[in-house]
Amino acid sequence: MKKTLKIALVLAISIASMQSVNAQIKFGPIVGLNISNISGDNSNDNSMLLGAHLGGLVNFSLSDNLSVEPQVLYSMKGANVEIENVVSGTETYVYRLSYLEIPIWVRYQLESGLNFQAGPHIGILLGAEFDGEDAKEGLNSFDFGVGGGLGYQMENGLGFGLNYNLGLANIVDTEGGDDFSNSNNCIKFSISYTLGND
Repeated sequence: MKKTLKIALVLAISIASMQSVNAQIKFGPIVGLNISNISGDNSNDNSMLLGAHLGGLVNFSLSDNLSVEPQVLYSMKGANVEIENVVSGTETYVYRLSYLEIPIWVRYQLESGLNFQAGPHIGILLGAEFDGEDAKEGLNSFDFGVGGGLGYQMENGLGFGLNYNLGLANIVDTEGGDDFSNSNNCIKFSISYTLGND
């Protein structure tokens, strides 16, 4: 938790410093589709799970082409998990994780509107369900990773993005005795709409 607060403080200071350099600021909602999976130990039979994300963004323009874009999202991740049962055979269960996620994209945009983005993200676990039952116990409350992708920004404020998020943290709480490691991976398709000064 202390690590989460420290990172949040660094992010807040960074955003405040961007405002102080008279950056052009745009803001707006963002919503989209998640295609996620969990990789690592005991994950060979996992398959991708559909989810969603929604929240808001603030875009700080540092130059004609370069900008920094923090986002605050409610993001649904997880996987479909196949388990062999000696009685009923193979059964598939939904393992769903919900996060408060804060990605920070560094974005380079071409005159055509096409842009490329990369950056880190942190996540705070809000909830977990396995086959409809609470499964938050035994999971780390903090997640982080890196991502990259591309997008297209229209002059009317509409934006489209496609990116891949690679989890670098072990989502399993090893202090509880489990000695295996799993991480989140997610493909995101987003639609946003921005307002603000030009």
